[in-house]
Amino acid sequence: MARKPSVAGVARSIAQRLNYCPLEHLISVATHPQCPLPLRVEIGKIIMPFLFPKKLDVAVTDERAEAQAQLERDVTQSLLGDADVRNAAEQLELKRQAARRKLLEQQGGSLLDEMVEEQERKSD
Repeated sequence: MARKPSVAGVARSIAQRLNYCPLEHLISVATHPQCPLPLRVEIGKIIMPFLFPKKLDVAVTDERAEAQAQLERDVTQSLLGDADVRNAAEQLELKRQAARRKLLEQQGGSLLDEMVEEQERKSD
């Protein structure tokens, strides 16, 4: 019996098909001249573990929390294992992104402008 694809595998496949690298995107936002310092700091916090991973410590886990996490992984994997559900989710996300870009273009803005404004609202 064939193994179902992992959530991470499906996500990587979608990103690759769309020629999208989230890490590259975050770095480009952080290095944009109009990116405010608080947003740069937040992006740095997000990407640091990927650039400079810490050594793993052996942690004692709560069995209940581990069971819940496993259940969530199983449900997600079973949903993404269904090709029809996975394709529908991908199409929905692509349409959502396209609608968001179109709305921003109509308003004369960009995704970066929206992120900068959101960060400024948070810092006020």
